[in-house]
Amino acid sequence: MHSRASDGHYTPAYLMELASLRGLSAVALTDHDTVDGLAEAAAAAEKFGMDFINGVELDAAHYQGTMHILGYGFDPTAQSMQGHLHAAKSARSNRNGEILRRLRELDVRIDESELLGRRGAAELGRPHIADAIVRAGRARDREAAFRDYLGEGAAAYVVGDKLKPSSCISAIRNAGGVAVLAHPTTLRCSSDLELETIVARLESDGLGGIEVWHPSQDEAKQKRLLALAKRFDLVATGGSDLHVVSSHEKHGTGFGIRIDARIVSDLSSRFGR
Repeated sequence: MHSRASDGHYTPAYLMELASLRGLSAVALTDHDTVDGLAEAAAAAEKFGMDFINGVELDAAHYQGTMHILGYGFDPTAQSMQGHLHAAKSARSNRNGEILRRLRELDVRIDESELLGRRGAAELGRPHIADAIVRAGRARDREAAFRDYLGEGAAAYVVGDKLKPSSCISAIRNAGGVAVLAHPTTLRCSSDLELETIVARLESDGLGGIEVWHPSQDEAKQKRLLALAKRFDLVATGGSDLHVVSSHEKHGTGFGIRIDARIVSDLSSRFGR
């Protein structure tokens, strides 16, 4: 789940309340490249009687598509994690500055001071910039803002200077956590062999899990990912990837992803290895 600490719509505490109302017993908050919401979420989860797992979703460099590495069960104050997040925020701030410069050149007039005041340059992400473009009347909605300005190949698109997957994995493991490959479908692999090669490389770097259950992955993909997890002795995880609850979303994109509690136990047993 993602909160306002990154690109989600709700506070960490309200997310925990929503999770409790839906009868979840264990939850994790996995904001993008930040751990700022964890303390609030953990306190709220305890209030509602749910087990809470520290989480984060780190952007990783990849030759195509998108690679995200999830971290679970780590110490958010650990030097390895804080150092990685500082580097990631610096890269994000530089990218945001270039995006805003290109938007000015395109005569897209957004209130940059208001935008930066809401988040700060390091915490700002493309979804927030997209929302500002909508508020400025230059796009109908966030999807249109990405299509016309911010998405890959669009006029104000800037390639992010992301950190190596091995760096992401090391930051998580050195902080006592488990590194998990998130939603492998976004890697845009052309074959099962290509995905297997990537997973093998990541496993040699210390990867501990792979996200099998995700709204973007159908039953056939889940079966293939379970086989990969078994082959490389990776824990199979799942998540809703929740950003906002909407009546227009397809089934499963909110809190519809539920996994067996035994998988949470399997994941927890690997913490600190």
